[in-house]
Amino acid sequence: MNFCSDAKPKQANLENGQRRITNLRKRVRQISPTLFFGIVLIIAWIARACVAESVSALANLFVLFLATVATLLVLNQRLPLQNIIALAIILALFSGATLLGASALKVLVLPPVVNEKFLHLPAWAAPLLWTVALVNARGIAKLFLHTMRKKSNYGIALITLSALVVASLNLRADSAWQTFIVQFALAITALIATTPWFLDKRSVEFKPDFQPLAIMILLLFW
Repeated sequence: MNFCSDAKPKQANLENGQRRITNLRKRVRQISPTLFFGIVLIIAWIARACVAESVSALANLFVLFLATVATLLVLNQRLPLQNIIALAIILALFSGATLLGASALKVLVLPPVVNEKFLHLPAWAAPLLWTVALVNARGIAKLFLHTMRKKSNYGIALITLSALVVASLNLRADSAWQTFIVQFALAITALIATTPWFLDKRSVEFKPDFQPLAIMILLLFW
């Protein structure tokens, strides 16, 4: 009897099992920001249902802060840290300039919100709203345009679809089309300003990422 022939399949099965476990661990580690955000969001939802309504404003800020952290952590899986820092600074400056411009022109310009509970947050939360909306909207657009990423007009399509997603966040029954157009124009401006920092110089092929869509859906049900 040839014992070596029996040992080889067992060794191969063992290596395949270890490879599957390694891939599973890698996948769990990859989705850990969104997974952690979802778990904390469920706990916060249960806690909000058990406490006074006056705590809801603080809870909304807490959820928005967690969503911002999860969004940047997911983005950090594709981009280096210096790009993330630059994006955060640019979006903070952009949101501040938007608020100052709206105040000077005496017009109402709302930051993009996924959930109406974020409409009444203080003005200093605007950079968090823009970061969550813009970064995740671009991630959602990349997910839907994944098959055409090799085409020449991919960049224009990505910016346009991302801006449409951002502008649609404030669409409600009482919203005017003027609000949509203003939001779309602001999103286009912000995306053009931040596009160089969204680009990774490493020639790495990434698989479609569903985490931006998951974060937006979780916020929608908050």
